[in-house]
Amino acid sequence: MLAHWIPGFATVTGPHQLSFDTVAQIMASVSGGFQSLAPAQLDSDAAFIDSALDRCRERPSEVIVIPECGMTSRMPLRLPLTELVQFVAEFDYDSGTHQFGLLDGASDIFFGFDTGDMLFVDHDERIWFTPAQPIAT
Repeated sequence: MLAHWIPGFATVTGPHQLSFDTVAQIMASVSGGFQSLAPAQLDSDAAFIDSALDRCRERPSEVIVIPECGMTSRMPLRLPLTELVQFVAEFDYDSGTHQFGLLDGASDIFFGFDTGDMLFVDHDERIWFTPAQPIAT
C-alpha cells in the first residue's frame, strides 16, 4: 500500500530494506525535498502531529507507521488518521531496562500518508517532512 501512495517505495520488497538511509533517499528524491521541522514540536504528541499535518496539502485519512526503520521486528502498521495521536501516545517498548515512547529519540520513525506526504523522526529527534508530489497535469 505504501508504494501505491508513494511511488518511491516501489523498490522496497521487504521490511529489512526500510532503513534510515533508504527512507531518507526516497524522501530527498521527491520534489519539495527533505524539509526540517523544529524539534520543539515533540513536546506534545497531539501538537506534533497537528503541526505536521498542517503541512499536508490535503488532510490525510490513513497513515502507515514504521515504528523503527530497519528493524524487521517492528513491522509497518496501517491505521486511520483518527487513531494516530492515540497510537503515538500509547506506543511504548522496552529496551533493556528502559521504556521508550515512540517519539523518545530511541529509533527512526516514518509516517507515510495516503496523500503522499511523508514525515520522518530520526533517532536524534530531528524531524523531516516531504510534501506529496504535485499531480502532473
